[in-house]
Amino acid sequence: MTKKKFLLDKLGRDKAIELFKNDNCDIKFHVIESNEEYLEAITKKIFEELEEVLACTSQKELIEELGDLEEILDALKKLTKIDQAAIDESRKNKKEKKGAFEQRIYLHYAEAPEGSWMYDYCLAHPEKYPEIVEEISVP
Repeated sequence: MTKKKFLLDKLGRDKAIELFKNDNCDIKFHVIESNEEYLEAITKKIFEELEEVLACTSQKELIEELGDLEEILDALKKLTKIDQAAIDESRKNKKEKKGAFEQRIYLHYAEAPEGSWMYDYCLAHPEKYPEIVEEISVP
């Protein structure tokens, strides 16, 4: 029987080894001991799962991938010792202060006066909010 080797290089679910062995696969793995390495692996897995969510083409697929994303987010919460109640409280407070996303508002740009909160925030995060130096057109 011919075998080919495939690079996985990612965090696996708890039953992954058993599933590979049941499929007659040889698997090279290690158990992550350090929280730093585990956090790095979780972070990488979050991006992987998010890409899969964005690539969905059906409601069924979206449900499955959102479940995977929630599973890895739960692992992050457990590692960082953050419980769901604290997240729910934070969401509630932010929703009361800033609202939710129900009105589908899409922000194009803001002209913020020097000294304002927005001005200072955008200057502090230029990779996220670059200054517009030329006129742009928006719909």
